[in-house]
Amino acid sequence: MSTVCVFLFLALTFSVHADPKVVYLYDVSSIEWLTIGVEGGGNIYLASGDDNQILKNIQLTTGSTSITLDQLNDDNDDGSAKFITATGSVTLQTSNNGTMTGKLSGYIYVTTYLQARDPTFSVYVLKTTQSISKMGMKSTVVVLNTVIRQELIDYDMPRIMSYVSSINHTRIQMYIFNRIFLLRTGMMLSIINFSKIQLYWIMDQRYSSIT
Repeated sequence: MSTVCVFLFLALTFSVHADPKVVYLYDVSSIEWLTIGVEGGGNIYLASGDDNQILKNIQLTTGSTSITLDQLNDDNDDGSAKFITATGSVTLQTSNNGTMTGKLSGYIYVTTYLQARDPTFSVYVLKTTQSISKMGMKSTVVVLNTVIRQELIDYDMPRIMSYVSSINHTRIQMYIFNRIFLLRTGMMLSIINFSKIQLYWIMDQRYSSIT
């Protein structure tokens, strides 16, 4: 049996180049462009439930490579997320207005160089039901959540949800990260049984908090 480490990244920000990074698209809203220092050779992913018509107006540039975010907002044939490799700092530039950009829920996730070169390390963007199968003694799977889109905010509904079931393993490690602007996010972890784990994001950190 393989050991699978599932990382659920809900809101995580790092400032050291040798660590993975998460940058939210709404952070570009007031400045129209944003440059991020990342580790060269890391892979750049997009996790977003936003409209591709809006994402196509946001350009990501690293080194001599430029791509619009709607092109990253897709999966490969095997279900893994599309990515490009960082060859320098990452710049995000948008032609969307500030109001539109401020409503975006997506984010950029950048791995480290070593993670990008690790054959046992993989990244998935969770949008629909996916089956993930890993062979070998050890695997690390990063699952990037996307926000459930709502026209009106309903605080009784989860903002982000991951549902992991039918786990066949000898041992599993699950790491849950928050952006630690301390206790501004709320989560509930409900372990139904040894083969089913539910994780609910209770409230969006930009609108409310749980104490």
